[in-house]
Amino acid sequence: QVLCEFAKWCCAEQIDILTVYAFSTENWNRSTHEIDTLMTLFVTYCEELRVEALKKNIRLCVLSTETDRIPPHVMEGLQRMEQETQHCHGGLTMNICLSYGSRGEIVNACRSVAQDVVEGHYDASQIQEH
Repeated sequence: QVLCEFAKWCCAEQIDILTVYAFSTENWNRSTHEIDTLMTLFVTYCEELRVEALKKNIRLCVLSTETDRIPPHVMEGLQRMEQETQHCHGGLTMNICLSYGSRGEIVNACRSVAQDVVEGHYDASQIQEH
């Protein structure tokens, strides 16, 4: 509910992009019971958020560095949410980070750059801070 209300405020204030962190990769270390409870909540709220997003022209995007850990029934809801709001443009874009970790993002970025260097797209000396 709070997320939906905050999204409405962002729309009213003409904020283009909102990123929320829903479940970090470190949360996989919680007890199985806690994880199952949280995943059940995600399924429920994904549906509510999808409905509200369609009403308010909000595009929903899920960002994850470890999608393989997300249970299939949760992934189905997330994919539906993304697919059905992908046409929503001109309003708010809400990025939802789920099973997301900054370490994983850094590792994925390094792998991508290394692959580009191996494939000859870049020379390692071209990689800079900016």
